[in-house]
Amino acid sequence: MATASRTVSKIYPGFLLDKPKLTRIVNIIQNRLSPATFSFQVTLKNEKVLKMSTLDDVFSVDNAIKNPIVLLKILVSDEPKQKDCLVAFNNDTKVQIFLQVKSNTSRDADEIFAELDEQIERTLLTGWIYRIRKSDSFLLFLATAGLLAAIFGLLTALDSEKRGNSLSREDLQYLAEKSGQADSLEKKVDFLFESQRKLLVKETMATSPTAVVSLQVFTRRNVFIGAPLIFVVGLVVYALIFLYPSAGFLWGDYGERHQQIVGRRKNIWIVVVVALLINLVAGIFLIGLADFLRVGS
Repeated sequence: MATASRTVSKIYPGFLLDKPKLTRIVNIIQNRLSPATFSFQVTLKNEKVLKMSTLDDVFSVDNAIKNPIVLLKILVSDEPKQKDCLVAFNNDTKVQIFLQVKSNTSRDADEIFAELDEQIERTLLTGWIYRIRKSDSFLLFLATAGLLAAIFGLLTALDSEKRGNSLSREDLQYLAEKSGQADSLEKKVDFLFESQRKLLVKETMATSPTAVVSLQVFTRRNVFIGAPLIFVVGLVVYALIFLYPSAGFLWGDYGERHQQIVGRRKNIWIVVVVALLINLVAGIFLIGLADFLRVGS
């Protein structure tokens, strides 16, 4: 009798397989292929292979942090009915899930395959964060550098718009005092000369690239606003790199470790949101205070 086969092997951004999801997959196979012979094959990071016959044996594996599970295979065979099933979760060199179902009828193969594929879909991590997590580190570095450049560029633009080529408060106060003392033609000419000289110096400094950076970027206001933003960017990069594992088998020691990672991840995003809100309020306050002092002077 001919044998129908359905096979899929896909690479995903990530998966998380816990006890309830794996138990559900095994139960579906038992219901559709019973009675059948089960065989579980667990491969650890140190390339040690463990062969087991029950799901409880799989869950009894320590799954240590330094030597976690990197490959799990479920092999099921029902020779009298000519039915076979293979499910493999691989996190060794790349995140890959393999599913193969064989049966003596196409209908059985399709139905079993559809049920298992639905359960496998529930283990997948397909969000945008996991896609970024799997991207090239160099691209992530460029994105971070671009964001920092944009932050300082925005601060510089805001500062430049306010400063322009106007004189500083000290220069204006000096010229105001000098104009009050200009009671002769010679002093009036000296006042006009001094005014134009200070304006010329200011305009020359504004056109110098080094002067623009030193005067407009590294001001107290810019540092006060920019430093928290850089801190936030650092937290985000840290979270993307270390707190979004691409795959994992969530039992044993690694299961406990993953719970800690999730808790730390939530705390970091709370800090990021609060820091951005505080930074936004502080920036608005500083801009308003600077305008108030300028008007008052």
